[in-house]
Amino acid sequence: MRMVNNTCLNVDAFHDGSIHDGTIIGLWEWMHGENQLWKVVPHPDVPTHQVLDFLNQMPSVRVYTKAETHCSLAIRDGKVIIARADTSDPTQHWVKNERYSNWHTDEYGFPSFALVNKATGQAMKHSVGAGHLVELIPYVPDVLDESILWALAEDLGDGYRAMRMVDDTDLNVDAFHDGSIHDGTFIGIWEWTEGDNQQWKIVPY
Repeated sequence: MRMVNNTCLNVDAFHDGSIHDGTIIGLWEWMHGENQLWKVVPHPDVPTHQVLDFLNQMPSVRVYTKAETHCSLAIRDGKVIIARADTSDPTQHWVKNERYSNWHTDEYGFPSFALVNKATGQAMKHSVGAGHLVELIPYVPDVLDESILWALAEDLGDGYRAMRMVDDTDLNVDAFHDGSIHDGTFIGIWEWTEGDNQQWKIVPY
């Protein structure tokens, strides 16, 4: 990587034998060193314009739990949470992408879908197991990743359904709580307990 007006000078990671946290960057004549070789790649945590454009072309949905209908699924500080419903909060706008629903189902035949946040371009990902928070990863539309696929179970009344991992229907999306659901409640995975905090609706915004 060189100065555009002086190709003899290259970006160089100055070092005294090793590159480490805090190494200073400067310019040096070409020495063929690895400390002068660079790559520029998309940051994995920053959605590309193509992904955001793709998401913006799709309708928004709101996701909420029976336990607190005045709150919606959202993202805050890198975590999936329940937030006070606010249509102006961009992180409360999700895309229910059913791209693989026709041929990728759970063990009961319910179709799969991905929940992708319109503001961040991240998909809600399975947790490592019961009792753990769900995760977020950058969404790649053309890649089939089973770890971001969910399925809605049968109607439990008034349109509420369990939302389960497509590859393990024993594990359900759960609004973790200590007696009440409120703004900031974290979202994780738990075995089915028939609680209102495990029953969800996905509706158009």
